[in-house]
Amino acid sequence: MNRIKTARYRLIIVFVLLISLFVYTGCSTNGGRPGEALPDDNRLMAATGNSAVCHNGILYYLGLSSGQAFAKVYYADLTEGESGALCGKPECTHNSADCNACVDSEGYGLIVYENKLYWLSSWGENRSLLSEELDGTGQTKVMNLDRELERLTFDSSFVGIYDGKLFRCGCGSSVSGGSPVKSMLLYSQPLKSGSKPDRLFYKEDILRVFSRMDGNKLYFAAIGSQFELTLYALDMDSGEVTELYSDNSREYDGQDLIVSGDKLILYGTGPAVYVYSLTDGSLNEIRDEGREYLFATDTKLYEMVSRTQYRLYDYNGTLLSQGAIDPPGFEGKEYYTRYLGCAGEKMIFVFTTYAQSGLFSLIDSSDQNSIVTFDTETLQWTVILEYKA
Repeated sequence: MNRIKTARYRLIIVFVLLISLFVYTGCSTNGGRPGEALPDDNRLMAATGNSAVCHNGILYYLGLSSGQAFAKVYYADLTEGESGALCGKPECTHNSADCNACVDSEGYGLIVYENKLYWLSSWGENRSLLSEELDGTGQTKVMNLDRELERLTFDSSFVGIYDGKLFRCGCGSSVSGGSPVKSMLLYSQPLKSGSKPDRLFYKEDILRVFSRMDGNKLYFAAIGSQFELTLYALDMDSGEVTELYSDNSREYDGQDLIVSGDKLILYGTGPAVYVYSLTDGSLNEIRDEGREYLFATDTKLYEMVSRTQYRLYDYNGTLLSQGAIDPPGFEGKEYYTRYLGCAGEKMIFVFTTYAQSGLFSLIDSSDQNSIVTFDTETLQWTVILEYKA
């Protein structure tokens, strides 16, 4: 049952006390109540299925390799540059399934909670939530997840933990009146073996949904079947969902949602970025003809002008800089990129090289993935981690 308060036009102002200790440039730790989302953790893209998380200046990443039945957890220090497989086993070569970095995963759902890593297992007879220590030791199954609920949250999938509860939000296919429909579901489940899930919100005719935790709130933006937009906020303490904003007068779309101060920022399709104010309830559209605002940080908009060139703008559309997409070691190589999100003012990408054969491009065992940062202040591209595709 939907537990929703009608407040479409009513102003909601929530003050949440956060006590934060900043340790490394671009990332922070949290001294508040257990489970509060860290500001920079909220910038990594949900559209990638939570394949990466930043914690205390360290980027943790679930990497998949061609032909392997498992994923590997990698780490990279965003300040010091140290990186590798998250193993912790002395003299391990990291080349077999015995490596501690190897985990049962399809590369989704990586998060940090109370100094442990959590992630979703691969699909099988059942799906589980798994965890381990931050040094890669102590892998364990936390609990099984409901297969039907996981099917309903498979697309645009969000994973978060707050105050001892797992929160899942996403889209999936269901049947209504004998006809298939695309729907969204938000549910929670206590972090305890044998616990039962609690369905908090369900809505049909939803194409995509993008979610972010901040304090005791989980915000989500739902794109309807006619590309209408509705913004919601879940109070994770009470379980109540409030509708913040709704508009079906024009078409919306996005690929990710971030929380920045008192703003919700929906971005990722290129032509437009939408900024919603949690203070006054207004929605501002940033759109300039001929520009493709593909990615966003708290302060900047990133346009990929071509495969090798970028432009940076502020939120007023003023051009800040432009230059080459030129991380070291990629000269003359064929590659494609995937955006993971940002930590502070550092944007984080995956660069994957590939071999070409005629008109087709194939990934083989000689190809390589690289985690690359782009510092939007110094305009430097840096390779922080490399592993085989």
